[in-house]
Amino acid sequence: MIFFHQDGLQFAETVRGDSGSRILFLRELWKKQTSRGSKVADIVRGGSFRINQASGGADSIRYEMAKIKPQVIAVAGGKGGVGKSLFASMLSICLASFGRRTVAIDMDFNGANLYGYLNINDFTGSLNSFWGNKSHSLVDMVQNTQFPKLDAIPFRSDLFDPSTLKSWQQRRFLREMRKLNAEFVIVDIGSASEEFSYKVFLNADIRLVLSTSDMFSVLNTFSFIRSALYFGIRHYFRESPAVHQVLEECGQLIDGKLVKPLDRMRKCLPATVRREFITGFWQNFRPKIVLNGVRPTDSLDDFKLLGPVVQDLLDVDLDYWGQVRFDLNLREAVLQRRPDQYFRSFGKASSDVFRMVVRRLLAPVAQKEVAPVGHRPLWKFEPETGCSADKVHCRSNCLLYPSCSSRGAGNECLRIEQQPFSKAH
Repeated sequence: MIFFHQDGLQFAETVRGDSGSRILFLRELWKKQTSRGSKVADIVRGGSFRINQASGGADSIRYEMAKIKPQVIAVAGGKGGVGKSLFASMLSICLASFGRRTVAIDMDFNGANLYGYLNINDFTGSLNSFWGNKSHSLVDMVQNTQFPKLDAIPFRSDLFDPSTLKSWQQRRFLREMRKLNAEFVIVDIGSASEEFSYKVFLNADIRLVLSTSDMFSVLNTFSFIRSALYFGIRHYFRESPAVHQVLEECGQLIDGKLVKPLDRMRKCLPATVRREFITGFWQNFRPKIVLNGVRPTDSLDDFKLLGPVVQDLLDVDLDYWGQVRFDLNLREAVLQRRPDQYFRSFGKASSDVFRMVVRRLLAPVAQKEVAPVGHRPLWKFEPETGCSADKVHCRSNCLLYPSCSSRGAGNECLRIEQQPFSKAH
């Protein structure tokens, strides 16, 4: 079952069941459509209802929904141990708990451990089998989890050599990833030490980069963003030697001035290539930064400089998505391999992830910020001190609004702040 955004989502969930009232509704719809000479009622975006009259006068209802491509979210980082796999698993569980069909893919070549955070012990279907050509479809590798709407594709990095991947295998993975029966696909690519990891990161619709507040993590995050940017430019303009020559000069001192990629390409490239470069790649490269594992005693001075430094040296603007605070209860749940306990207590980390999903992923499309052409807003870093400083207000177009017992447009969302996660959907 493929869910759609906004109205399509609500309607698809309404007509999905087999209750008598819904059948009567479809029968009335059938009568109206057949009276007009139509046998197909195209009332759901991307799909149709075909209602055929079977023998004995009974109506058989067949629901067809055209497949839509899932939204791919890549979770990466420049340093190991910053909590990428745990964050990816929590993000997947949270989306699935909202009724959004989600598939989590572990693609960390350095140390795949997403299966541990989701407590998956069955490796019958995995990326190892897919890249071992045991199946040509990534759908066959999907494993069920203990969460109803969440599936996963595990990976054993200790049994796989990424250097053996062929170009056609990489292209097949990117193609099959878009065919998964899900609304969201979460890909944990780790610290992206391989070129193929950068390809997956750049191919994603939402590119998340996790960092902690310490100086080394911030430096590694900058290095990852720079490497992903340069790799993307080389791959996008692989048939343009002039672009590769410009990249070789970036970061060097020429006439006492630091060579910046965007300034250099504006001066050296032809007008047609420059226009394609800026509109086709540069404006679409905008990583989302998540500050993970924040403690009250942490100094955020180094992290605050990440945005200005990236903008100054790489001419790239970053989006600050929010923070995930350190939580001892979450650590205990991980040690016990109890993913069902990640959101049970609704502690600091779980509430931060929950709030991030509601604001960043489940928000209506109409409310997404669209910057004017040629305008790129600056890095906006606003440290969050707690729930009281970061409220989510109730809105009538919220996905939970129709069934919410605490709804009240304009008021603070009581379910996010007070109730446990198990009762928040």
